[in-house]
Amino acid sequence: RDIQRMPAAEQLEWFDSMDTELVALQDKDTFTIINRSDVPSGHQIVKSAWAFRRKRRPNGLIYKLKSRFVVRGDLQKLAEAEQTFSPVVDWSTVRLLFILTAAQGLHTQTIDFNAAFVQAELPEPLYMELPPGYGIPGTDKVYKVTKSLYGDVRAAKLWYKHLSSALVNKLGMTKSSIDSCLYY
Repeated sequence: RDIQRMPAAEQLEWFDSMDTELVALQDKDTFTIINRSDVPSGHQIVKSAWAFRRKRRPNGLIYKLKSRFVVRGDLQKLAEAEQTFSPVVDWSTVRLLFILTAAQGLHTQTIDFNAAFVQAELPEPLYMELPPGYGIPGTDKVYKVTKSLYGDVRAAKLWYKHLSSALVNKLGMTKSSIDSCLYY
């Protein structure tokens, strides 16, 4: 639904949510604003978009409006050799771990990484249009993005490499040869 067609009070909540998202990305040094003329020749300037979600409690009541600033990855042009595959855990591995946990009387714990994809550095900068509704009047500015954003076709792979590196190099874990998402 188009934000402009919503009641004024709901529009303000969505705009606050969008502002919160941009501030969070700025705090993580995700991008800098540059002149369009400073984009190196041959580099694509990708469009951006907003993804909106109403977060609900189990009873169905809305408790938060979430805006996510995303790259229009569907418009990205990548070199043919650039791979974007990211491994996904095999569910038989998850089931086995839960069985072992229960059999040993242990407890499990989950972790949710806040803004996970933004943790990963891009191998080279991505140039992107400013968010819809956030242009700087009278200027021709774009974002020079240095960290992965949701929507980027490489984002999942870059996040996996970033997490894998931290698990192996900082925590001394070993990646399983059977499931590339299992570390011990």
